[in-house]
Amino acid sequence: MTSIAGARQHHQSNRTHNGVESGQLSRSEAKELRSDHREIKAARQEARADGKVTFGEKLEINQMQNKASKGIHEAKHNEETRGEGTPRVDRRQDRQMDRITNGLDQGDLTAREAQRMLGREARIERKEERFKADGDVTPQERARLTELQNSASAAIFKARHDGQTNR
Repeated sequence: MTSIAGARQHHQSNRTHNGVESGQLSRSEAKELRSDHREIKAARQEARADGKVTFGEKLEINQMQNKASKGIHEAKHNEETRGEGTPRVDRRQDRQMDRITNGLDQGDLTAREAQRMLGREARIERKEERFKADGDVTPQERARLTELQNSASAAIFKARHDGQTNR
């Protein structure tokens, strides 16, 4: 029981972390959820303290985890979000811009290829701003931004490895 409960606890902690990373959870929501995680961990440790976890203890821990899971879901799907709403998109955008700059500096990209890649990144950024304009970036809009970034990433890789150089 405890290894399953431990794995479930780990999964729930990851869900909370991912919610913060994606902007679906505010800091206050995450703080409350982490408090729930600590309570469950303490209950698991207390149950194991005497060397035997009883059926009642298993049941209590399972109910606590069910409640925490429901809380994570509700917090991630309510109207409260963190700040900008797209921190993961922004970080990836920064990394891709660095890849383009490095490609140009290292001679892997021609000036024309770099301009084309930068234009693509600018279009993705404009789309992100349109999605943010109404104050809420939906999961579908996030998925669309991810698709666009995946495509741009593949294009950067292809351009940097196509044999054309600026030297």
